[in-house]
Amino acid sequence: MDEHTTWLDLLPGYHNLEEYFRQYFGRNWSNTIFPPQEHFSMTHVFLAFFVGLCLMAVAFSYRRHARSEAALMPADRLTFFSFVELLLSALLRFLTEIVGSEKDARRFFPMGAGIFVFVMFSDLIGLLPGFEPPTAHLQMNLAIALTVFVATHY
Repeated sequence: MDEHTTWLDLLPGYHNLEEYFRQYFGRNWSNTIFPPQEHFSMTHVFLAFFVGLCLMAVAFSYRRHARSEAALMPADRLTFFSFVELLLSALLRFLTEIVGSEKDARRFFPMGAGIFVFVMFSDLIGLLPGFEPPTAHLQMNLAIALTVFVATHY
């Protein structure tokens, strides 16, 4: 595989879809500051959607498990659901230490935990051969940063 080749390139019709997006979202102008755009890729967007869909599947599965009677008694060993609960409780404690009060921590917990888990699994997907992490692109990090800024200041 080349440097910019991912598993998405093997999907039929992926290059046509990328060319379609290049028409509408690509930069076709240049000046002294911005040279002509030579590389356009939507891979990070599609992989971010993939990570988001996987995390939504985990969240719905955990919610269904948490509402069942099996969730009342903790498991004898570390299961997937107990790992998710351990991760979320550790994130809540960490956020409480940063914010100061548990009331404010619970207010910002959904956004903070969601971003943490999204970035963590986005970086973990980059460890798999043939995938690139969506957070390796400045556009994704800028979108996350602007979301946090708007959510916390307005």
